[in-house]
Amino acid sequence: MKRVLRLILTVCCITAFYFSYAQSNESPEASIHNYLALLKTDKTDSARVEHYKWLCYYYRVIGKMDTATLLGSQGIALAQKAGYKRGEAGCNTALGLVVWNEGNYTQALDYFLTSLKIDEKLGSKRGIGTNSVNIGNIYSDQKEYDEALKYYNIGLDIDEQSGDTIGLIILNENMGTCYLGKGDKAKALVYYYRTLEESKGAKYIPGIARSTDDIGAVYLGEGDYDAALKFLLEGEKVGQQSEDKSVLLIAEGDLGETYLKMKKYPEAEKALLNALALSDSIHSLEGYQNFGKYLSDVYSQTGQWQKAYKAYTEYSTAEDSLSGLEKNKQITAKTLTYNFEKAKEKMQADQEKKDAIDVEEKKGQRIILYAISLVLLLALLLIGFVFRGYRQKQKANVMLDRKNQTIEQQKEKVDAAYAQLHEKHKEITDSINYAKRIQQALFQDEEAIAMGSMPEHYIYFKPRDVVSGDFYWRYEKDGYCYIAAVDCTGHGVPGAFLTMLGSAFLNEICANGNRLSPGEVLNQLRDKIVKELSSRGEVKDGMDISLLAISRQPLAISWAGANNPLWYLQNGEIKEIAADKQPIGYQEGQKPFSTHKVALNKGDLVYLFTDGYADQFGGPNEKKFKYNLLKETLKSIAHLSMKEQKQKLGEVFDSWKGKQDQTDDVCIIALKV
Repeated sequence: MKRVLRLILTVCCITAFYFSYAQSNESPEASIHNYLALLKTDKTDSARVEHYKWLCYYYRVIGKMDTATLLGSQGIALAQKAGYKRGEAGCNTALGLVVWNEGNYTQALDYFLTSLKIDEKLGSKRGIGTNSVNIGNIYSDQKEYDEALKYYNIGLDIDEQSGDTIGLIILNENMGTCYLGKGDKAKALVYYYRTLEESKGAKYIPGIARSTDDIGAVYLGEGDYDAALKFLLEGEKVGQQSEDKSVLLIAEGDLGETYLKMKKYPEAEKALLNALALSDSIHSLEGYQNFGKYLSDVYSQTGQWQKAYKAYTEYSTAEDSLSGLEKNKQITAKTLTYNFEKAKEKMQADQEKKDAIDVEEKKGQRIILYAISLVLLLALLLIGFVFRGYRQKQKANVMLDRKNQTIEQQKEKVDAAYAQLHEKHKEITDSINYAKRIQQALFQDEEAIAMGSMPEHYIYFKPRDVVSGDFYWRYEKDGYCYIAAVDCTGHGVPGAFLTMLGSAFLNEICANGNRLSPGEVLNQLRDKIVKELSSRGEVKDGMDISLLAISRQPLAISWAGANNPLWYLQNGEIKEIAADKQPIGYQEGQKPFSTHKVALNKGDLVYLFTDGYADQFGGPNEKKFKYNLLKETLKSIAHLSMKEQKQKLGEVFDSWKGKQDQTDDVCIIALKV
């Protein structure tokens, strides 16, 4: 699996070298500052496309992948608008590098193939060589080593013709990685040592760092830990001199694995934590995929079971996300499509040449044929014109009568069907509206809620359909005030039935109980839902809930949650209490719900919510709103009155959604202590 991460590092370096011409030795941050300034001042489209390309590249280097993706996409759009093909190819290569870093091999291949196609039309050897090697790396990742070597040889021919020393260094390393994947360690070492010597001769720091680590990894695989440690420590030292964090990532990970096998656990833990921190900084799931398991082994072998479980969970998540079977199918399909289009274009070009020759040779014959045909046609038209006109007039009158009769019959059928459809639609609409009135009767409006002992608050409630699968609930008894935001399975009418059932059960539980804790309420609610919906105790329907209980005498606040957390704003920062990861419904291995005591100060804001607001698609890239942006929004409006906060929350939601359909029901409750 580490072979995959080495390929990602290699493709980053190839493209970094491709981008390096005519650039200074400034730090990535300084380069970003300069290109942002140039973007504001340059007016020509081609120059702005180049600035977008470089900003995409440098933001990737510092690990800001979302910003890199946005700027690269803007560069492609501007290049297409301006017809600047060279810039379009460069931006596609830069974006391919970004998504490769993030583990999205299918999309990376799409960008590289697009760039390769443009470079072939432009005759750009450097672009063809770079993208051929990038595609070869993806094939090597999929263990298609012979196909990978075919693309590497394309890049090798171009680099040898141009005298590109760095390109040859990188290709030698790639071929070594292919032979290592095929199990030929001796041949792999030949290529790796050749890469090391050539890198030292060219004073190429990334090549020195990678090749020393490659050699150390081979010795590590053979169990020669002393030799492996020698090369890996050298690779770490050299990697620290590179501004590209991915160069250092593999050295730290391999060091951690080596120390683990030598049973030097403190050194192993330090190196592996460094590797995972570097993975986080460049958004590389492959770091967790390759080294997360080793960190779990360190903790398990030293008896730190909780840390071992957490590390293994992170490794397993990355492993699942990077499952290669489906990606291999998609990559093969995209490459076959590209090869077919290329062959089709060649066939079309050959056919056009042949047609041009045929046109010249048969031009005279066609003129004669057209003339004869025209004379015959005129003769036939002249002979049949009068007779045909008479016959057509008679037939037209008969056909017109028949058509009028048919149209009238069809119109009667359509009118009858429309009337029936209209009646059915009215019946369904009336039924749904009646269900809405029933549901609204169960929900307390905000004015009724405000008349109780509930603190100053607002409720932002926006159903997706006429009736809602989300609902808010309040109940007061014996100095206790319960407030909840609930998300039931489904939308529309099915979800609405569950809301009525859930609301009734909550009222019954609190009416029969005495000062129940939120966790006890959720336990009883789950029992009733499971019992009511399934005689076997196995149901897919249920609900997620965030339930808050406030006691006035003395003042105490407690909370419990099923899948949905609690947020509260304190000292300008939003803090979170995690929910129990289980629904109100049947689940294997279910546990009692936990009740949390919440320490709040006067003026703090508490938020109960469902997932509808964060899951709404929209914005400039038609993506989800997400919870981090929701937190920032709540913080930014916290200084307003509760009424103004609710209004602003609605404006932000509508602006983000734009012309998109609403994704889910939305419910957010905010209370001020």
